[in-house]
Amino acid sequence: MQNKRGQELSIGTLVLIVLGIIILVLLILGFSMGWSNLWEKINIFGGGTTLEAVAERCKLVQSNSNVGYCQTFMEVTDGGVKKYINCDYRKIKQGIDNPVICSTDAVKDECKDLLLGKFSKSYADESAFRTNFAKDCSANTFVVNDEQCNSAEYCTSPSWLVFDKTSNQLKLKTS
Repeated sequence: MQNKRGQELSIGTLVLIVLGIIILVLLILGFSMGWSNLWEKINIFGGGTTLEAVAERCKLVQSNSNVGYCQTFMEVTDGGVKKYINCDYRKIKQGIDNPVICSTDAVKDECKDLLLGKFSKSYADESAFRTNFAKDCSANTFVVNDEQCNSAEYCTSPSWLVFDKTSNQLKLKTS
């Protein structure tokens, strides 16, 4: 009888098989639960900022110079809701000794900036802006600290916006 040996798999082949399985699993998860959700769960490739990271940043900023304490907003997911928060956010302030008191204008200005960024090029003319902005604005889901940016203050008769006819874009109204 002849001495028969089973076919051997090299280590390189095994590594390729394992990598292929990992990639296949990532593809399945990415398409089934959404790519941004997948990266948030894995927390790689810019998976997002956490409340803890913002709190640490705020403590550092306060201990140094307070520059950016109220004006810098970061996107986080809190309780399954995407929010834009600064150091004045209630959950952040709880962990800071002697927190700086921020003006409520910082939150209002951030809401306005987010809305302007979303809708600045959405309307072909001033008539379309006047007709559709309130409805479109009310449907947005921006939350800054705990303030909804779709309230009547921002969406109904927006006195803070002006339609620039030369560029066909919305702009912040300057006083």
